[in-house]
Amino acid sequence: MKRYWVLLACIICLTTSPSFGFGGYSTLITPIENSFYGVDYAEEKDEARLQRLEETVYGEAKTGDIKTRLNKLRNLTLLLMIAQRLHILIHIQIDRLQKSLQFIKKILA
Repeated sequence: MKRYWVLLACIICLTTSPSFGFGGYSTLITPIENSFYGVDYAEEKDEARLQRLEETVYGEAKTGDIKTRLNKLRNLTLLLMIAQRLHILIHIQIDRLQKSLQFIKKILA
């Protein structure tokens, strides 16, 4: 449970980061690319990189200003990361419960 709160605190810090106001978005796009592709395309323009990510995530590139689009994509990526971690934690708990149930059945047999 402590890990969940630490992860949540990190997400809040990232989503309220003032880095959006300082121009280039490369430092924000790179971690998202790495999470989806395992590589980054830092040599390309931010718009092209964002379009590629949107096509991967949404099936099509979105329109509007890059700041808003990147913010939505980043938030969605963070939510996906949380969902993956919760999925893992749930399966760990299910496995533990199954082992406990097996142990109880052996005792009662």
